[in-house]
Amino acid sequence: MPAQVYLFTGPEFGERNDRIDAIKSELKKKFGEIDEFLFYATDVKISEVVNQLSSESFFSAGTCVVLKNAEVIKKKDDVELLGTWIKNCTIQSNVLVLS
Repeated sequence: MPAQVYLFTGPEFGERNDRIDAIKSELKKKFGEIDEFLFYATDVKISEVVNQLSSESFFSAGTCVVLKNAEVIKKKDDVELLGTWIKNCTIQSNVLVLS
């Protein structure tokens, strides 16, 4: 089963933030405690994001990674790395939000 990935485009910051909060709430209801991470694509290596998503936490049942400025991800290697994670993800409690 592919990973849970959400892609938000457009300038509706309020609606986007509300939906991201709802996604986190749904995860907490489904899995209990979750780890939450916020990264900016301009400041982080995509490999670090994928490593975070590929790891299971010892202290929580799920992980939600919000990656802001996702539109700047243009390197072929980065796009392929994300695509590979999405296709091969085995941890259904880990979610990626591209914003």
